[in-house]
Amino acid sequence: MRALEEQQDELAGLLAGLDHDGWTAASACAGWTVADVVLHLAQTNEMAIGSARGDLDAVMARLTDGLPPASDIDDGAALMVAAERQTDPAVVEERWERSCAELRAALLARQ
Repeated sequence: MRALEEQQDELAGLLAGLDHDGWTAASACAGWTVADVVLHLAQTNEMAIGSARGDLDAVMARLTDGLPPASDIDDGAALMVAAERQTDPAVVEERWERSCAELRAALLARQ
């Protein structure tokens, strides 16, 4: 659990104080902005939370609602991010922070 917290804290430090240009800057992931990557991390956290709580099917239904079938996991991730790409970066940051706290709580509840 400590390693997860350290990684989340490290990313939070990198994101702290980013302005709009920082959030919309290209990331190391081709075609994705910083906000896209953080959105993907929030979505991934939400899937892990759903799995830990036995609610993965409902989470996946919400995240993929209205999306075409994916050809593989990478395509699925890209489709989910594209569906929410226009979300304001401040909302993305808040969602990611909330998902981090919920993920830690869900994992601790499983111990």
